[in-house]
Amino acid sequence: MNKNCLIKNASDWGVMLLISVAIGFFITFIFDGFSIFNISWYRLRTTTLISTIIGILMWKGNQSIQVLINRKFPWDVNPAKAFRWNISISSIYNTIAVFIIYTLFSIYYSQGEFDFGKQAENIIINSTIISFISFFVWTIMFLRKFFKGFKEQVIKEEQYKRDIAVYQYEMLKNQVNPHFLFNSLNVLTSLVETDPDAATKFIRKLAEVYRYVLDIKDKELVPLSEELRLAEAYVYMQKNRFGDNLIVNNSVNPDSKQIVPLALQMLIENAVKHNVVSSDKPLTIDIYENGGYLVCENNLQKKSTLPDSNTIGLNNIRERYVFLTHTPMEFGEKDGKFVVKLPLV
Repeated sequence: MNKNCLIKNASDWGVMLLISVAIGFFITFIFDGFSIFNISWYRLRTTTLISTIIGILMWKGNQSIQVLINRKFPWDVNPAKAFRWNISISSIYNTIAVFIIYTLFSIYYSQGEFDFGKQAENIIINSTIISFISFFVWTIMFLRKFFKGFKEQVIKEEQYKRDIAVYQYEMLKNQVNPHFLFNSLNVLTSLVETDPDAATKFIRKLAEVYRYVLDIKDKELVPLSEELRLAEAYVYMQKNRFGDNLIVNNSVNPDSKQIVPLALQMLIENAVKHNVVSSDKPLTIDIYENGGYLVCENNLQKKSTLPDSNTIGLNNIRERYVFLTHTPMEFGEKDGKFVVKLPLV
């Protein structure tokens, strides 16, 4: 446990004890005629002890309740339902805990002369007062935590929007960078001289790539079918450059699934950029669906000199998925292949 965590725990315990003492003093003040000069120190000691024990039970108990409910109803998915369940279950738990603790203390301080029938009204009234005060304090602390989490979520979403804006700019810049355009024009020049029909088709595919990048600039998710069409256009252009040395196998049935935009094209681009593609070492890229993921894998044959890492690569795709689904993106080397798994939404 680090120093900051220890300080936070000590601070939480300190706040809880101060609140317990304040509640004990307030209850004693009520029962002693609202006069600070007539306070019974015995009653103050007793009510403070009771409120401290109740405070600990409520604090730790409600923490556990929040953890359990958050597993079933995550705050970031359905905050209204999570709030209702927390309030309902915590209210029941708090009422029962207060009643049991106060009854046990009443039995203890009665010195063997406890008669529930005679003291029931007093126990219920006192338990109700303590429950109300404790619930009020807990609700304030709960709402404080709720709004703090809400504020943090808003900040994260704003950061996400900024990241998306940067990504869109960088992606557009990447697609029209001189290297990409130079390779495309070289291929196009060759096709114009040898196969005008193929050159026309190449121009159409190039236009598809540029148009798609512009069309999806404001989208968080796109249909898988559109990403596959973009990948097909991009692969067509690359195969004009590498011929049969680049093999792309696609066995995906797109249906109505979605993924983050430009992710698949980027994976194919990275595979071509980081691996040798030649007649001696053809590059094979397999695209398929498995267990709710779109899988893109290629055989590893790394270039001796790797290009600089792209800041809008795999980490950017992963960060975008964090804000869209609880299912994580996965990638890494396995059995001589580089495998990337994109969650299908």
